Amino acid sequence: MANLKEIRNRITSVQSTMQITSAMKMVSAAKLKKAQDAITAMRPYAEKLTELLQSVSATLDGDAGGQYTSQREVNKVLIVAVTSNRGLCGAFNTNVIRQVKVVADGYAGKQVDVFAIGKKGNDVLRKTHNVIANRSDVFDTLTFENVAEVANLLTDKFVDDMRFAKAFANDKSKFAGWGPDKIIFSLRSKRVSAEVLREVKESFDSDATKLQLRKIMEQKLRGIGSVPESDKLLAKLVRFGLSRGYNYGDVYDVAKQIVKFKE
Repeated sequence: MANLKEIRNRITSVQSTMQITSAMKMVSAAKLKKAQDAITAMRPYAEKLTELLQSVSATLDGDAGGQYTSQREVNKVLIVAVTSNRGLCGAFNTNVIRQVKVVADGYAGKQVDVFAIGKKGNDVLRKTHNVIANRSDVFDTLTFENVAEVANLLTDKFVDDMRFAKAFANDKSKFAGWGPDKIIFSLRSKRVSAEVLREVKESFDSDATKLQLRKIMEQKLRGIGSVPESDKLLAKLVRFGLSRGYNYGDVYDVAKQIVKFKE
């Protein structure tokens, strides 16, 4: 049984935790209020922009928008789920995830995929839906260039599987450090045709792939606390390279060069 001193220490510890939690709550509330005010201030501009676009669209010919405005039967649906990477934002993430499920249920019998932007949405939706991509990294550096890449990826997916597949391959190679094998496997799971897969596979540049492999292996090496013996380090780097989707020959050659350099 705890004595009086231990009980007092526990009470003090709980009170300290309550103070920290209360401070975090106040900071989160202030950030949320600031974001809400910014969105509210933008609303008149958004409404006016929508009005202008509707006015312009009404004056265009039927085929002026090309493939983006043509009417066609709905067989494939892509839902873009934008959530946060962290919590402390009330019911925002929960409401987005719930609405995604509602929209997906409304297209029963169709091919429904999800494009996740935000870690919270991806973590939940990938368990029940086909998440074709996750761009949580957008929030790390929220710039026009990074957002434009996501927008281009979505428009390519809407128009053409080939353009989407190549954009997806470039995206995963550049931002996630995936190798050709992992990219092809992922595209195959998204039901991309064999012809498109073959062309994407042929588009990989061997030298660029090896440079990317060396880059992520060196990053992995920097993350290892105490560098093990040469044989163990080589085995660790080879396992890492294979897990990222690179072929064994390239992985072994690059890993051996890095280990030799470290010696």
